[in-house]
Amino acid sequence: MEETKRSISCISANRGRSFAIKNGRLYAWGDNWGCKLGLGTELGRSPYISTPQPIGNRSDWEMVFSRDGQTLGIRAGELWAWGTFNSTRHASGGPFPLGGMFRVSDRSDWEKVSIGGSFTVALAGGRLFQWANRDTERFGLKHGPASRSILQIDESPLWSEIAAGRGHFLAIKDGRLFAWGRNSFGRLGTGDSADRDKPVQIHSESGWTHVAAEDNQSFAIRNGELYSWGRNNSAQLLDCKRRVLARPEKTNANRRDFLKISVEKEHCLAIANGSIFSWGGKEALSGAGGRGSTSMKAVRVDDSFDWEDVSCGVFHAIAVRDDRLFSWGDNSEGQLGVGDFNSRMVPTEVFLP
Repeated sequence: MEETKRSISCISANRGRSFAIKNGRLYAWGDNWGCKLGLGTELGRSPYISTPQPIGNRSDWEMVFSRDGQTLGIRAGELWAWGTFNSTRHASGGPFPLGGMFRVSDRSDWEKVSIGGSFTVALAGGRLFQWANRDTERFGLKHGPASRSILQIDESPLWSEIAAGRGHFLAIKDGRLFAWGRNSFGRLGTGDSADRDKPVQIHSESGWTHVAAEDNQSFAIRNGELYSWGRNNSAQLLDCKRRVLARPEKTNANRRDFLKISVEKEHCLAIANGSIFSWGGKEALSGAGGRGSTSMKAVRVDDSFDWEDVSCGVFHAIAVRDDRLFSWGDNSEGQLGVGDFNSRMVPTEVFLP
């Protein structure tokens, strides 16, 4: 049976902001100080926007990713950037209009993008690219001013998945798992603490399908099994009892139905068997009235079995179920998109135009 195409194709939660793509239209809401939402200067005069607003009138948006005050979106294969602090401004050479967007490079085959602190990693035509906004940054890049350029990291056209932490990176090439960057707390999964300038394979098996990364933690899914490694300061590695894990190990080993994991700061949200599981350091993201807390046990955010996508913000989350958008957590900046500024402890439907 042919899979039904979802109208809500991509979501991204950031600190105080949310983005979603529905039928190719891009929507934004939440904290709009400094025109961070990309809505232009007119709506930019409103600091907080509590309902989803369309960004422009284009209907060919394919992906959006937001983190740390900067947002990148892909439409018709073109990469666009906006936000108050944007490392991509340096890589592209600008301009950087207030409240508006600028195109990143003249390529038209961008596929995926991930932001991690002062770095961005992206895929175009199956090839791996990276850029930074600091001359001193070096991982996968050259030293000096050239590091601000968009550089191709590898010649292979077989890269399929990417994730940027804060100084380290994960990627999948032809089903194999790779990592590079800073290796404090063993977050590269190489079994040591040595940094890596270029991607190195970190597990002998193939069949990897999904990766996620945060400050000092890394996650990956293979055959429905979730692996994690790095620092375990707030139970992010779930059932691991060690504070540091320098190689990938199975998380919640009795499950073989993980589909996706989204991580931000100290919290993790993952989809398995159509349910969203929550663990880590933020009780407000646990759903179900906040029955979860910082613990080594994952809790379901509700009793549903048809969740399709999830994105973990710093203090809130958004997710898709039955092709409908939901949000929960902190709402002090309107980031839940429900028309007010009251927080929600359970998933609440968000209405997109």
